[in-house]
Amino acid sequence: MRDMTTQEAAASLGVSQRLIRSLLEDGRLEGDQLPGGVWLVAPVSVERYRSVRRPRGRSWSDETCWGALALLSRQPAAGVSTRTAARLRARLAGIEVEELARKLSGRLTPTRWSAINKEDIKNQLVLTSALGSHVIDSELAPALTGIEGYVVGSQDEFIEKNLIVPDQHGDIVLFGSLPLAPQGRYAPDAVIAADLARSIDSRERGAGLSALERLRRAWLDGT
Repeated sequence: MRDMTTQEAAASLGVSQRLIRSLLEDGRLEGDQLPGGVWLVAPVSVERYRSVRRPRGRSWSDETCWGALALLSRQPAAGVSTRTAARLRARLAGIEVEELARKLSGRLTPTRWSAINKEDIKNQLVLTSALGSHVIDSELAPALTGIEGYVVGSQDEFIEKNLIVPDQHGDIVLFGSLPLAPQGRYAPDAVIAADLARSIDSRERGAGLSALERLRRAWLDGT
């Protein structure tokens, strides 16, 4: 599929060209800036943005998002106050899974990179999204291409250590530092589910939403 102009991307999303340019500059949409300042937008990033665009009502802070994922993962919600934890429980009890996925997506600004030592980098990351899909749905096979994961510790130090370079079309996607305990090489199920729910692939997105709802109901039932 060919790249889109900012006018086409704006029409597709029902927003202004000014917002499209802002999203491109912030890295929330992917594209290439041509000589003269003209942008071409990657269609896949437009679809991804459409699926996770701002939810109704107030957005959740990073603390609230990670607190919710900690509760769903049966992990201590580090840094979450007693008051916030109580509000979280009420929110998780009454929210629909589609809205929950949108709220949780606000904690992430994934970035794309390229590197020579890809296998070494993959082994250092806590894997998520399509690479961890089989963890939450046995009918899905892990992705064979691309690397998606969280850094253990400082992302800046990880980038410097591994000599990776920013690349809007790179196949290494970093989701930032993971504040929860991983399960082996993979992120907790709730994190994988939330990340997979951002996918533009309908099967992956559906698996993410189903797993997120299953985890929410199990947590509410105390099982």
